[in-house]
Amino acid sequence: MSLRVFLVDDERLARQAMRRMLSAHDDVEIVGEADSAAAALNQLKAISADLVLLDVEMPGGSGFDVVTQLSGAADVIFVTAWDHYAAKAFDVEALDYVVKPVDPERLRRALQRARQRRAERGDSDGRLRLDQLLCLPVHNGVRFFRVRDIGWITAADDYSELHLFDGTSLLSTTPLKGWEARLPEDYARIHRSTIALIAAAEQVARGQGDAWEVRLKGVREPLAMSRRYAAALQDRLGLASR
Repeated sequence: MSLRVFLVDDERLARQAMRRMLSAHDDVEIVGEADSAAAALNQLKAISADLVLLDVEMPGGSGFDVVTQLSGAADVIFVTAWDHYAAKAFDVEALDYVVKPVDPERLRRALQRARQRRAERGDSDGRLRLDQLLCLPVHNGVRFFRVRDIGWITAADDYSELHLFDGTSLLSTTPLKGWEARLPEDYARIHRSTIALIAAAEQVARGQGDAWEVRLKGVREPLAMSRRYAAALQDRLGLASR
């Protein structure tokens, strides 16, 4: 599936240079370009784009005007000569911030983040499928895996950590609440900081004192579960209280 990209930069040569760099990526499809914020917004009303590569300072409006009007309809990566807008860019939830002159490797990593975000969103019905293929960047490349390979997910500040059944842990830029909204119903929150594949649960039981725990098939250590989630999860699994 191609990554549909729209370019916004008031400098024609900058747009041409970006087109050349993007041509090295077989899955990128450039669906349009604009030289101002107003022109970009007008075109994006009629064009379906996955990603907008956006300059900041342009005649007749800034890149932030475009982000405000897009309202999340497409991911945004700022590509600009100015580094002092970075904090503001992430305040408006830009996917990345690339400073000119653009390094091809830096662009590659930014595009990979866009691919990852799109994969995490899943199908248009709003939920991922258990057999759906996902990918996350790792230190030496990209790790591919299926949704069903995720045993549990824990919160990690504004990010989250995916724990696969093979023992691998992967850091995701999507927060825990984002995964909760996207995962199939085979998953459930068992703690304010943990979501688990309850379809793989073999036991829900009391731990020490008032604590509770969930044991997943093939996972050696039990997962801590908050008391408030215990009764509802036991009913859902049809497991007797211990």
